[in-house]
Amino acid sequence: MEYLSNVEVLLSAWGRWAVRVETKSIGYSSVSPMFREMRSGNGFGSAPPVGLNDADLRAVDAAVQRLPVILRATLNEFYKSQCSVRDLALHLGCNHKSASQYLNEARRRVAKSIEEAE
Repeated sequence: MEYLSNVEVLLSAWGRWAVRVETKSIGYSSVSPMFREMRSGNGFGSAPPVGLNDADLRAVDAAVQRLPVILRATLNEFYKSQCSVRDLALHLGCNHKSASQYLNEARRRVAKSIEEAE
């Protein structure tokens, strides 16, 4: 599966892009490091990485929107809020292992969905 190796890059870019679209801003998260919702030094950029465009990111967004609720919530928390897997588990109300499994399954499904769409 070609996209599985690149899905982390795609989803990271998608998270920044989605925040920018939702907040109608340059892509900075609306949460504050002061409240420990974001790791310090990992702010959002204002443009997709070189080689990605809005159409690519809309395709990732469409794949994310087709996921079951728990997997969609997993990606929203992890990539939009830039939280750790430990914090993800707390937000989802599950243990670290389950959060990791949700994250890996969501990544796998997004990669498969994008690959099938092409």
